[in-house]
Amino acid sequence: MRHLVYCGTAPVGPAETRTLLVGKFNAIWCPPMARRLTAAEGDALWLVWKPAADSIPVLLGGGRVITPEAGESLWTNRTAPGVRESAQQLGYGGPTNMAFIRLSEPLFPKASSEVDSLKGVPTGLSELEQAQVSELMGILPI
Repeated sequence: MRHLVYCGTAPVGPAETRTLLVGKFNAIWCPPMARRLTAAEGDALWLVWKPAADSIPVLLGGGRVITPEAGESLWTNRTAPGVRESAQQLGYGGPTNMAFIRLSEPLFPKASSEVDSLKGVPTGLSELEQAQVSELMGILPI
């Protein structure tokens, strides 16, 4: 099991990013340019959002990665019917094969929390260093 972070940014805001995770699909949009690595079943993943590259990200939620039965790492409208439409209603754009990471029983922080150690984290999916995992576990244990 790895410890991962997905850092979202515009074109949608933190409220829409969190709403997609809170919603029916417990999903995180994962476009091709955000995929520096592949999430695997059971990986711990925290979702953060920041408005600019030099901003300190805000923690939105987290959970354990679940994958489709077909063994693929990402969910699409084929494996989670309706997920694309849910994302589009929140302002996400993309082709018919938009891809998503889904979390099992996501957790959410009680209050808005900035995560200082993630200031330089790039947009998209990244593996965390131990100090970052420790800070996140102190805010939202997964």
